[in-house]
Amino acid sequence: MTARLLASAAVACLVATSREARADDPNVAPPERPKDLQELSLDDLMNIEVVAPTKAPQPLRETPGVVTVITREEVIRSGARDLIDVLSLVPGFAFGVDVQNSVGVGFRGNWGHEGKVLVLLDGQEMHETLYLTTQFGNHFPIEQIQKIEIIRGPGSVVYGGNAELAVINIVTRGARDLDGVSASGYYGQQGRTLGRRSLNVAAGHVFKSLGDLGVSFAAYAGQGHRSGARYRDLYGNEYRLTDAGRLDPLLLNFGATWKGLSVRFIADTLRMTTRDAFDQSLPAPVDQDFFGLHFEVKYAAQLGEGVTATPRVAWKRQRPWRVRDTLVGRPLYYDKTAERWIAGTTLSWNATRNLTLLGGVETYHDRAWLNDRANVGVGLQRPVGDPFWTIAAFSQALVQHWIANVSLGARFEHNTRFGNALVPRAGITRTFGRFNAKLLFSQAFKAPGHENFALNPDIGPERTTVWEAETSYQLGNHVSLGANAFDITIRDPIVYVVPVGGTESYVNAGKTGTRGVEAEARFKTTWGWATLRYSFYDASGKNEVAAYAVPGRDDVLRAFPKHKVTLESSARLWKHLIVSPSAIWLGPRYGTLDLDPLGQPRVGREDPTLLLNLFVAYADLLVDGLELGAGVFNALDQRLRFLQPHDSRHAPLPGATREWITRLTYTRPFE
Repeated sequence: MTARLLASAAVACLVATSREARADDPNVAPPERPKDLQELSLDDLMNIEVVAPTKAPQPLRETPGVVTVITREEVIRSGARDLIDVLSLVPGFAFGVDVQNSVGVGFRGNWGHEGKVLVLLDGQEMHETLYLTTQFGNHFPIEQIQKIEIIRGPGSVVYGGNAELAVINIVTRGARDLDGVSASGYYGQQGRTLGRRSLNVAAGHVFKSLGDLGVSFAAYAGQGHRSGARYRDLYGNEYRLTDAGRLDPLLLNFGATWKGLSVRFIADTLRMTTRDAFDQSLPAPVDQDFFGLHFEVKYAAQLGEGVTATPRVAWKRQRPWRVRDTLVGRPLYYDKTAERWIAGTTLSWNATRNLTLLGGVETYHDRAWLNDRANVGVGLQRPVGDPFWTIAAFSQALVQHWIANVSLGARFEHNTRFGNALVPRAGITRTFGRFNAKLLFSQAFKAPGHENFALNPDIGPERTTVWEAETSYQLGNHVSLGANAFDITIRDPIVYVVPVGGTESYVNAGKTGTRGVEAEARFKTTWGWATLRYSFYDASGKNEVAAYAVPGRDDVLRAFPKHKVTLESSARLWKHLIVSPSAIWLGPRYGTLDLDPLGQPRVGREDPTLLLNLFVAYADLLVDGLELGAGVFNALDQRLRFLQPHDSRHAPLPGATREWITRLTYTRPFE
């Protein structure tokens, strides 16, 4: 029955446009070389093409989603140290501590760390498939980014069961973007503690004599620390994070394109130390490693005018949360590998000038195994379950009409462990000159991972319904205003629970969610820009999950501020001198801060936090292509701490203190 249903769906699934092949591949040629941000007008920025929401290129104002696009120049001019700095300036995003020196992302007040916010790096899913987490902090190479497309809303129809709340699509510089070599060094100092030091190298070129073969390669290596501050657990154990919060990344990224063929390979390593464990600290730090290999090959075949078939095979093998210390680190001992194979085909058809159909079928095979069977039963080294299959079909129609543009789509997914999931999506967008409006409805889901099933074989997917409305207006040639509202309801959320004693588990628990508004005011001219953003959420009447609740407050959830205000700006004061200040204000946050007299966790209020940052760059220093930059993050040396979004007895984890940074970059194009 399922096979017949999927076969029928496959016939009905006709996908995107002939340009779909470049949706997540930075080596595929754009129509023309992108301009620098200073050369783009505000109207250009409002109509920049995005592909993440539908995998079909559409102008930003017309795409059926609430989308933020961050250009390379915005990233580089800010002096951002890592992805946390970049996302903290985007409405709705905030960060919290999970366990074991791990920091994860929250979105619109909801904890998204375990498979709810999808991070793509050049089209590759970066989350591990055991706990479904993505690690943030000195991890991804900022200097290699070409652009980031962020879907601030569900992406399950296109991306499946790990894109329930949002999608972060990171595109690095490809062969045409580079067309030369680039190298950069970055250094940051937090008081007496090394903040970070890293080296980036990248090269890319299109070989015309070889039929426009495009090749790019990038390498990123570094060392760093979560913070130079002291950490104190709920039981009075205290230590400095200099040795206990190490974050050392190594990432290699290779891409190649030839005609319709595209190949991608990524090797990603993050070496960490942890002492904080689950609740009570260890006597000393232990090593904890995350390692992943990612490979993809796909081919866009032209079947006729406006018709493209794109078969794709992808593979990833990961070894996350690896702790091999059987003495000090015995409670955390973990040594497992997870592997995922993906195979699928999309078919795109520009049926008419005003109708684009897109869809496809794909299958996933997930398996995991113990690397060390001799230590089964030690720490977290428990057996993993059987492999499982996922078979999916999705379809989407994009209709352009003078009254409004309409998008309709759906995804059906069958998993051999949890059964079926069906999620629809619908959107209406309309542009009237300088004014545009969107009304969006989406359903999404989060599929359980290996460890969800291992700890609770009866766990099911969580299912989400989201309503969104967005409007924007361009005031003249230099100013635009925009706002959006959202309502999120998550049913049967998969909740991580760690009772006293450290035995972790997962349960489907009632429902949760938030509603709120986000707003943006943007100024853009040839010599600079400034963007002011505000975000707000409210959980009143939404949350029934005790682990997320704040006692006495039903309007706010743990760890994440109801209110956030950010200011991002940059100005070219002289031909070569660029000054870029930014600010982030986080409203009050709530989480477990200490124990009450009976030894039970006590929820408290973390005061508002104001982070002021400044980065100054001088371009073409002595020679063309050499740039020197310096600045400071958290200039006021505010106490920034990551709170735990669930009730699991972890104390607040300190974030970076005041950090002085410097960056030296050299870029040389090929002649």
